[in-house]
This record gives sequence, structure tokens and C-alpha cells, in this order.
Amino acid sequence: MNILITGAGGFIGSHIAHTLAKSGHMVTGCVRRKPATGSGNIRYIICDFAADTKPESWQARLEGIDIVINVVGIITESGPNTFKRVHVEATQALFDACKEACIKHVIHISALGVCETAKTAYNITKLAADTYLQNLKIPYTILRPSWLYGQRSPSFEVLCAFAALPLIPVVDKGQYKVQPLWVTDFATGVSALVKQGPQNTILDVGGPEQFPIKEVLSQFRHWLGLRKAPILPVPASLTRHIVKLGDVLFKGPINSASFDMLTRHNITESVLFWQKTGIQPQTLPQTLAQNPVQRSDTFYARLFFVLPLLRYSLAFMWIASALIPALFIPKSVLLDLFAEVHITGRIADITLWGALGVDFILGVALLSGRYVRLTCMLQMGIIALYTVALSLFAPHWWLHPYGPVLKNIPILIATWAVLAAGRAKHV
Repeated sequence: MNILITGAGGFIGSHIAHTLAKSGHMVTGCVRRKPATGSGNIRYIICDFAADTKPESWQARLEGIDIVINVVGIITESGPNTFKRVHVEATQALFDACKEACIKHVIHISALGVCETAKTAYNITKLAADTYLQNLKIPYTILRPSWLYGQRSPSFEVLCAFAALPLIPVVDKGQYKVQPLWVTDFATGVSALVKQGPQNTILDVGGPEQFPIKEVLSQFRHWLGLRKAPILPVPASLTRHIVKLGDVLFKGPINSASFDMLTRHNITESVLFWQKTGIQPQTLPQTLAQNPVQRSDTFYARLFFVLPLLRYSLAFMWIASALIPALFIPKSVLLDLFAEVHITGRIADITLWGALGVDFILGVALLSGRYVRLTCMLQMGIIALYTVALSLFAPHWWLHPYGPVLKNIPILIATWAVLAAGRAKHV
């Protein structure tokens, strides 16, 4: 069959796309950016759920398509990617286009825990999409999976990072339950439903076992090869404020939507999905045992929180190095420092305010997380320039009791670490 999958570049969508392609289906994957290399039966096209909010945006893409699988979803808002636009407007436009194109089966991936009582924007918009599809009178299946995990999963990475901390923080006593679902099992099940046809219902999908979150973290720590660590209970009231900060600043897996689903127990007793697909899902201990930890997994887990903090601390240093001299240090003192490297007069004034401005701009740029590579390279170049100039014209600064030049060496290396991490994965 010809199958169109939205979100084919994401964690869940890519697994479903490759599973279907291996089964012989012709897959059209909607992605934000085309991958560098193709993959057999998968053809990639560019789509943008922040912009494709009209049925006309999807009509040409649906020509010759038999089945549509919608996997697109966001866990936190960023720029034009709002819950309303992505979960409601673009998704409903896709469903309307599917109706016009007489698509044989629409499979919509929602989330376990979506319900009438939850009040987060994530939940409200997810529920709106589910309800819209149910009332559209087209062949459909809505899947609400529990926590899908795998080694490319952002949530898997963040939980491993928490598990690798010296003290493992948990909400309240870590009693809230999750039902881990191996993404390969889920993708295989979706492939089986493609063969079976529309179910015209909602199927909750959970893994084979339910665990308190503290037990999941314990299993991850053991998988990472680390010794046991004490649990640090964090009151839910405090955690609620922390995740709101995550919504605004970090735009990652630590957010209000995840907190809401976690603290309502992300579990289901339904096994209908597995009965229909004939799949025996693997347990969390089984999948961890089948995927031995690599040294890089442990290394990355330990640095997961360190690298962003390193970037923020460097950004703070650059911003402070601009604001403190500008606001608290007499200009004459600053000009005396420039005179030591033979910069005087009008040129000294221009150089002083230009240097402070550049420091401030680079600090803000690093704090924002945009253009990290370019910002780090400019910072390293400026630090190197400062160091060389002082070495040539004021070498006694190397012997200063507070080490202002000596500190350039670890700062250069720290900036290099942020640069290297930014190339491998955004920090």
C-alpha cells in the first residue's frame, strides 16, 4: 500500500516508517528536513504543521495515497509551533483533506492519559483532534500509547540523565506509575493494524508491566552500570513550578504536559491492541538486556545536564563581563588597562565600548541557544586575541595573583566543549 506518515523524522514516526517500509509498503514520510540519505521504500517530502493549516496544503500530497498515519505532536510550544496550530488546526486540515481524498484508513497517534478532566493545553488540543476525527465519519483508528521508549527517545535520554545523578529526584515519593512501551513493538503493532483495516475506535496501548517511576529510574541506573544512589523526594508543588520554568526556558522534555501525565499515573489495563495485532510486547528489563549499554550512553547521561549548565554559565560570564565594567567600574580604570597594551585616546574609547558591546551580544546569543557553533567560535577567537595581545604587550598579567589570563585556558576548553556538544546534539 501507499502510506503517508506525518512526523516521519521523529522518534516514533521514523520507527513506524521503517517498519512499514520493511514490510513492503511504499512510504511517503512528511518531515521538516529531508535526511541526508534515502531509505529504500521511503520517499521524503517537506511538511510544516505550523504552516500547513488548510486542507489545500495536503491535497496534492495525498494523491495516490491509501493510508495516512498522523504521528505529529509537540510536548511544548516553541515559536509558531503552538499546541493549537499543530494539534488542532493543521491536524484537522489533514483529516479534512483525507476525507476529500477518500483515504481508506486514517491512523492517528494520540497519547495515553488524554481525557476530559486534564486541563493542560497539550491535553485539551490532543483531545480536540481525537474528537474531531471520531466525528468526521471516515475510516479511522486512534491509538493512545503509554510512554514509548527507545535509545533515540528524548524522554529515554532525560530519564537516564536523572538516573545518573548522585541523588535521583522524583516527584513526591516516586510512586506515580508508568507503563513502558518498547517503540519497536508499537511500530510492529501499527504495521499489523495497517493490514487489518480501520477499527473505528480508540485503543489505549500500554506496555506489559506497570512500574513506579522510581523503579524505572533504578533500572536505568543499573543498565548504565552505576552504583545505587539515594532517592530525593521533591514535593509536587515545587516540581510544578520547576516544569513551568521548563516550558518557558528549556523547551524540552521537562514540561507541564509531561508532569501532568506522570502525576495521573500513565497506565492502562487494556490489552486489546495486543490481542488484535497478535504481538507479545517486551518488558522493560528484557529490552534493556537486549540492548547492552555502551560507554557513550553512560558518558552522555552524566553530561546531559552538565552541558546546558556549562553553556548558561559561560553566557552569564560574558554578559557579566560586559555589564560589570559598564555599570560599576570607573572609566578611567578601564582606560588605564587599555593603556597597558598601548591603546589610548579616541581609539581606546571606541575599543572599550565596542568590546563591552561584543561581550554582551555574544553572551545573549549563547544564552538563547541559537547559532551556538558560530557564537562559540567567535568567543574562542576573541579569547585567543585577548590572550595573545596581553602576552605580547603586558606579559606580567600572566603572573597576576587572580590569574585573569591563566583563566582563559579553562574558559577556552569549556567553550570548546560546548561547541563540540552543539555539533553532536543541541545543548
